[in-house]
Amino acid sequence: MNRTKFLIAALAVLAMISCSNSNQSLCPDENHPHMIDLGLPNGTKWACCNVGAPAPEQYGGFYAWGETEVKSVYDEKHYSHGELSNQIPQSMGNITSSKYDAASEKQGSSWQMPSSEQWQELIDYCNWKWTTYQGHHGYKVTGPNGNIIFLPACGEKYNHDERPHQDERGAYWASNLNGKGEPYYLKFHDASRWVEHTYEFSPGFSIRAIASQGN
Repeated sequence: MNRTKFLIAALAVLAMISCSNSNQSLCPDENHPHMIDLGLPNGTKWACCNVGAPAPEQYGGFYAWGETEVKSVYDEKHYSHGELSNQIPQSMGNITSSKYDAASEKQGSSWQMPSSEQWQELIDYCNWKWTTYQGHHGYKVTGPNGNIIFLPACGEKYNHDERPHQDERGAYWASNLNGKGEPYYLKFHDASRWVEHTYEFSPGFSIRAIASQGN
């Protein structure tokens, strides 16, 4: 191999290493959360980490649908918007940017919960790869423009202080309800991901914010 070919090969290897290393850090700095533009058709920008999480790989808080505080017990008896309280979230249909939106309540008005349509857009237009990042299993989601977010498999909370299926699957709330008044959420495991609805409002699921309109 002559000198020119050697230099070209060496530069190619360095470029590959640089690209590999760049994927190890998903954010420009430690001042989370960041608004990550994935190049999606509707221009939706996603937060780099879960609500309540200090870093992309961390789980953050678990929230019942329409609640904005974490707690130790996640069941119907302890759900604040159940029959013994008010039914405002259910009647609204979509809690985006309201006082029931944990994303905007915890991270400020620049953020809001994503709708089921925005979760579906993330599924349809991004590449999802099950991986391990900083010791946690989850999906590396790569947008059309090459930017990346990581969704850790946090499991979910039902009753008391359990975290079933932690590091095996994830459940993330959407902000809206279907025609029957049931909340949507993103569900995934290592082989698939999809958006569905549930009749339960009380389980503790994760929340990943998106940038509010105009941000």
